[in-house]
Amino acid sequence: MGNFKFLLVSSLLVLSLLQLSRGHTCGQNEHFVDCVNPFNTCIQKGVPCAPLCFPGCDCLPDHFRNKSGACVRKELC
Repeated sequence: MGNFKFLLVSSLLVLSLLQLSRGHTCGQNEHFVDCVNPFNTCIQKGVPCAPLCFPGCDCLPDHFRNKSGACVRKELC
């Protein structure tokens, strides 16, 4: 489980940094924030924000990242 969390956080960090290099264009059900919560996933709903803070695209309120990385409504998790 620890490896999964590390991989998830690392992947989200890389994806967010890639978004920054392209500007502030975010995907569907996302918005640009100053501090992305990498634990905002369907698997880890409600986990507080990580101590790391970096700008990037995060899911809209009441949306979570699914296994594919897309932000979906909590009902679709």
